Order: sequence, then C-alpha cells, then structure tokens
Amino acid sequence: MGIPVKGSRKLDFQGHSYRYLIRMGDARFTKGRPKLASGCRVVTAQRVGPEGKPTGQVLQATVYAKAWYEIRPGEDFDDEATLTPMDVKHIVNAALILGWDPKGKGVYPLTKGIDLPEWESSAAS
Repeated sequence: MGIPVKGSRKLDFQGHSYRYLIRMGDARFTKGRPKLASGCRVVTAQRVGPEGKPTGQVLQATVYAKAWYEIRPGEDFDDEATLTPMDVKHIVNAALILGWDPKGKGVYPLTKGIDLPEWESSAAS
C-alpha cells in the first residue's frame, strides 16, 4: 500500500521527503440546539524512498477544525476549513514523536496528540 505520486503533494521535513494527501472526513456535530458542526480532514503521509516513490509505513492522521458553525434547518454544512503545508509538517512531527515509524510497514493511525492553532485530533464535542 502506498500513496500515489499523482494527486499527492511533496513535503520536505527534517532532511526527508514525504508525499501526502488531504481528504475530507466525517464532520462532527453537537447534540441539541443550536446544532453546530465542525469539519474533519484525514491526512495520509508516507516517506519517499530512494526511487522517488512513497515507501514504508503510512501515516493516517485525523484532525478536526476547532471552529464550529451553526447549521440552520434546511441548510447544508459548508465545510471550508483548510490545512496548510505547515500544518502537515506539524502533524508529521507529532506523529514521529508519538511513535510513527516511516520505515515500518502497514498503517499508523493517529487520532490523538495533535493540537494546532485551528485543528485538533480529539473527536470529542
């Protein structure tokens, strides 16, 4: 399993190159009134090997926007939250500190331990 080069972005961090993708995840919603929603992103990253292709253990980090938006009856949640390349660098750094082994195998899910100015890893509302 590897991240495709096409459609992914390159990130240079601490002397290594990575490829990453950002996808929308399931938004989180509050219970009760007013109904509020917060966006979600799933960042998938993998170190680039000597052949220029992603190799090793895949990082899969789930983060939620700290901003909450009111959902009015009959309206959809327009999720416009964005992650910057600097945010992705912070996520990669946190993953390395928390035990991600880019040389390993399989997938390393990261759902806790990320706290950025506009994003957090806790799904609790």
